[in-house]
Amino acid sequence: MKKFLFFFLMTTVCWAQSISQYKYVIVPAKFDAQKKEGQFGLNELTRLFLQKNGYTVFFDTDILPPEVSGESCNKIYTNVFSDNTLRKTKLRVEIKDCRNAVLFVSAYGESDEKDNHVAYNVAL
Repeated sequence: MKKFLFFFLMTTVCWAQSISQYKYVIVPAKFDAQKKEGQFGLNELTRLFLQKNGYTVFFDTDILPPEVSGESCNKIYTNVFSDNTLRKTKLRVEIKDCRNAVLFVSAYGESDEKDNHVAYNVAL
């Protein structure tokens, strides 16, 4: 548990320093790590985490307000990738700006849980 807490705090500190200038985050309805939209609740979990950290979050399927959908580069995009093995669920988060430049890539979060719903939530 101490490892998880340390990893979470370090990720949050590093993240806050590099993407704090952005106000809006776009979360896809289907991450690359998912086979269907909203699978395992990862999208909603990501949305809640970002909102808790002060961002205004929209799904890519939402109708965006003019200040978000405009030409300005005031938003970032998040995605989750998997590198699962037979025994472990491994996920990493990647955040890009409007120019497709990578701003942040997390370390892999891992879970040994057998239930996929639990494993993906713990890894995220």
